Amino acid sequence: MNKKVICLLTSLSLLVVGCGNNVAPPDDNSGQDDSGQDDPTPNIPPEEQKMTYKDIYRYEYKKSDQLIGKKLYRASDGYIENTQQGYNNFYYLAKIDSEYNNLLFESGVFKLNGAEIDQDKMTSVTGASATRCFVAPEAGTARISGSVYLINGSSAHLSVFKNDTLICEKEVDSDGVFHTNDVALVRGDNIYFVIDGNATVSYNPVVDYTLLNEMILHHAANGYYGDVHPFYDYQSKKMHMFYLSTGNQSGSDRYDIYRSMLTTSTDMIHYVDEPIQMNERGRPEQDLYFVLNVFKDKNGFYRSSEGMANHITTSVSSDLHTWSNGTEAYVDPTDDLFKYRFAAYYDDTVYNGRDPDMIYNAEDDCYYTVSIVYHTSLKASGRKSIQLYIGNNKGEFAPKGYTLIGFEGRGDPECPQIKKIGDRWYVFYSVYGTGTKGNVGKFAYRVGDKGVNIKDVDWESKPELYLDGEDLHAAQINEVGDKYYYYGWLNYKYNTSVWGGYLNLPHEVYQDEDGTLRSRLDEELLRLLNKGLIYKDNKTYTANENVNVKLTRNLITADLDVVNTNRIGLKITHGGDAYFIGMVTKAGKKYLTIKNDSDGYMCEVLAKTASKYKLTISLDGNMLDINVNDDTTLSAFTNLIDTNKYLDVEANGNSVKNLKINQLADYNNIYF
Repeated sequence: MNKKVICLLTSLSLLVVGCGNNVAPPDDNSGQDDSGQDDPTPNIPPEEQKMTYKDIYRYEYKKSDQLIGKKLYRASDGYIENTQQGYNNFYYLAKIDSEYNNLLFESGVFKLNGAEIDQDKMTSVTGASATRCFVAPEAGTARISGSVYLINGSSAHLSVFKNDTLICEKEVDSDGVFHTNDVALVRGDNIYFVIDGNATVSYNPVVDYTLLNEMILHHAANGYYGDVHPFYDYQSKKMHMFYLSTGNQSGSDRYDIYRSMLTTSTDMIHYVDEPIQMNERGRPEQDLYFVLNVFKDKNGFYRSSEGMANHITTSVSSDLHTWSNGTEAYVDPTDDLFKYRFAAYYDDTVYNGRDPDMIYNAEDDCYYTVSIVYHTSLKASGRKSIQLYIGNNKGEFAPKGYTLIGFEGRGDPECPQIKKIGDRWYVFYSVYGTGTKGNVGKFAYRVGDKGVNIKDVDWESKPELYLDGEDLHAAQINEVGDKYYYYGWLNYKYNTSVWGGYLNLPHEVYQDEDGTLRSRLDEELLRLLNKGLIYKDNKTYTANENVNVKLTRNLITADLDVVNTNRIGLKITHGGDAYFIGMVTKAGKKYLTIKNDSDGYMCEVLAKTASKYKLTISLDGNMLDINVNDDTTLSAFTNLIDTNKYLDVEANGNSVKNLKINQLADYNNIYF
């Protein structure tokens, strides 16, 4: 969205600077809080460490409070940090000769006659079946469900009983399995979860009296996310999702449109709102969006670039919560003029600009900043470009700018970013008018030459490539350890021009040998999303057929073998809507596509050309995250609001096989 431009009337002459020189931490009042006391100098982060996916999706399990009445009871509510039988109504038994016997707590696990229960793990042997028992605290209808995964052994058998009545049974293999049943209970009923076979499974069943609908995984702030600016902080091990308020907040707290906001996550899924504020003794120049793209400067301070009418400035913080004016006054000894560090003033070819992104590059010991600039008073209707300014290691920027990419006759290249990945520079942006119904979208990028400085790359000659489709707006890329992820917002209304919405799920970005960037739902996220198999089809489809399986919230996978240029994939239908999801061939190229054949809605992204594709669809309410071959990802916001959703196969003479429908995790159970 176009953001309000706040003018600053000032006139400064700036020195042409190069890289180099040492610099002390900020010496103005940017290091003070509202009390006037100096903030502690921030810790300089250690050398960047590699992070595993489990480091990134880091969830802290805590002991549950004592639950009473008609609540949601997880088996984990009984065993996390607890060694006693019966906590939160869960007991640990072994079924031996049709009798249930209490397990004994020994050496950190519950065990008896070879049967063991160790938190989520249940181990059974011949003659002793590990069993969890839940004793109903109240009368009422409860939803009894769970996901069971085989850890050791060739197979296991799950039986769920209400007292002596069998509720359901499932065979458990390497695919895992999901079950759910609504059951009428009276106080004191016993629900037995019995595992038979010489095997170990992971199982955390749930008894839910609340019968509430599952919560979607795609997070939305109160009033929805405007443009998002993710920053992963290595010190706190938290994703800081800075974003602009849409002004649509509900309740008594109403926020100005474009106001800087913050929500954080330690596990990449669950977000908690946190306050951010301006230091009243040294306010940032920009009163509304005073925090956008955040980076660590050479001295370990957090900085954020801010857009003013005639220059780029910064705010600075030692804790990511209180932000001060980031400029530093100095006198240039070459001409005795009063100037500012960490401020890049547009040259005389620029009318004004916005949406800056500043970074520090340790390899060059330099600061770089880019922004949209308008070269005429016509602004968006006239000549515009992404322009680069370079500063030395003191943050002293040269007045000369470098035009990287011109956008005359196109929409604004909003939220531009620059990154150096490996030995290549990249320029990212989202062109206004390329999203669904005209929104900013199509997360675009261009690839620099190996070993060439950003200012020396012929960016105009580089092809415009895309990391996602038309539904993901104003996306931004951010480092998470040694990995990269991108986030944007998905409309809060279907196929409508609005500003703001939901976060996509984490999409990992990695680099191909030729510099092209690829995207995927990473292996740990896929593991967390999959709560067990519901339907498995060994059939090979070559024609269009109805699978006749009702969908809810699902993780769907299928193998696509392409033998002709007809489209191939799956179709989700409900009511009058029919969404095709799969591969479409156009001009000899393959596109991962979602298209509603009923109203013409469509999003697509160019995929690698291949003869075989592994299709993965995360169906999370209205929102889909679609991936093929772990290298191409597509985000979508659909009109799939009806619960009566069904799956069709579209083979069209190609081959679709190995179809699996799994239960998709929800916001409350993804880590349980």
